[in-house]
Amino acid sequence: MKIALIVAHEVQEITGLQIELQSRGHEVVIWSLTDLKPSDFTEGQLRHRLSEFDLVYYRSGLTAAGGAVLNDVLKEYPERLINPVTYRHPLCSNKLYQAIVALRAAVQIPPTYMGRNVPFLKLEEEFGLPFIVKAAEGIQGNNVFLVNNEDTYRQCLKDMVGDIVIQKFIPNDGDYRVFMLGGEVYKVFKRVAQNNDFKNNMSLGAKGEAVNDPELLEQLGSMAATVVKAMDIEIGGVDIIKSATNGELYFLEVNINPGWRGLDATLGTDTAEAVADYLERRISSSTTASM
Repeated sequence: MKIALIVAHEVQEITGLQIELQSRGHEVVIWSLTDLKPSDFTEGQLRHRLSEFDLVYYRSGLTAAGGAVLNDVLKEYPERLINPVTYRHPLCSNKLYQAIVALRAAVQIPPTYMGRNVPFLKLEEEFGLPFIVKAAEGIQGNNVFLVNNEDTYRQCLKDMVGDIVIQKFIPNDGDYRVFMLGGEVYKVFKRVAQNNDFKNNMSLGAKGEAVNDPELLEQLGSMAATVVKAMDIEIGGVDIIKSATNGELYFLEVNINPGWRGLDATLGTDTAEAVADYLERRISSSTTASM
């Protein structure tokens, strides 16, 4: 089978996935779309270039606009595209959009405001100090700030570009990443910030820990499954935090381009193998022989 892995930049996880799939006899191309033009979507070039593949795992590189119309490119064979969230939810990477979808699905999120005009005193009164200000578009803990005073808040509003998310800070001893494959829980692990940081991101040095509480695992899995179903996500990493104050679980965000180095380092798993298994199941379930 021929498989396209579309990414803006090659990363270790995708290179490892390519190697795993190739070891099983598949022809795999990592495609960075370095020469993409708007006309590729309107004159048939992109569809022609993708027509040779039995499966297309799109992660990044098309821009938000390209992702929104990707369904038109593959409209005759939508089952060939992994993660239909890309075109069904064009704002899928926006944390404010994710929050709205989660609430519609009856999933609890931290108390949240959206927009740049919320007075500091109102936030201090409702959320207390500190509270969180973060970019609606961002990865790996970038543009996430802990606000303790009005000057910091005003500086955040000045420095940050685009939509912002303002949330009550949830006291915690770490957060949880639920890795989902095909609507099912693959693995769960906990991420614990180090050196008095408030960000539980592995890319920023957080420590990974196994989760062994069966009741907690069930709760995390149920919440994550609800989120990915609501957003049509096949492969994703759902981030959930547990309050150290009241024990409540809150959905934070979902990453539709999840890495898995931290997961594998923590649990000793081989996620590239698991993703390859899933892609093979998807290919075998396809009802069409070629595009």
